[in-house]
Amino acid sequence: VGRSSWPPPSPFRVPTASSVTDRDGMATAVARRIVQLERTLRAAPRSMAASSFSTSAEEELIVNTEGSIGELILNRPKALHALNPNMVAIATPVVQDWKSNDAVASFVMRSEPWGGKAFCAGGDVRAVYEDGLANETGTAGLGVPGSITGDFFRKEYELNYMLATCPKPQVSLWDGIVMGGGVGLSVHGAFRVCSEKALFAMPEVIR
Repeated sequence: VGRSSWPPPSPFRVPTASSVTDRDGMATAVARRIVQLERTLRAAPRSMAASSFSTSAEEELIVNTEGSIGELILNRPKALHALNPNMVAIATPVVQDWKSNDAVASFVMRSEPWGGKAFCAGGDVRAVYEDGLANETGTAGLGVPGSITGDFFRKEYELNYMLATCPKPQVSLWDGIVMGGGVGLSVHGAFRVCSEKALFAMPEVIR
């Protein structure tokens, strides 16, 4: 499990589920911490963006916990954090566990480094396209099971549904581009904190 040194842990200190007896109380507690977090983000200089970051497959999505708060940190800055099959495969069992894990009261989604160009520019359609071109079975692009073209969007939408039905408060930190698959990943939670650079787009709904 990867760890990130920023944001500092103090804004994420939220009461555990056992210390808050009702859903409204938990939402209120999380909302207070969001205000603290937003102030921290606004006060943080852009130079706090990491000078080095991992782009290995294992670190494309960093999973972290601070006390009772989980973090899902997108870490493909050169690809504008485009969501790929590996990231979906990492996130799915984590979210499934957090849904029923009493030790996790809430979780946060953000990108690394803070102050970059995007939260998530969408699903990695380039990977899907290249997989289709590389398919030599004569069924390229037809959704062959076991291939990226066959599995990626189904698994991505299954993760989206899991997030949409998760009872835990979710906080998404939107900085830069938030588009397509990035919207699907982060829009279902109750809290979305936008920086002044947030740029929202959902091409799938254009007629």
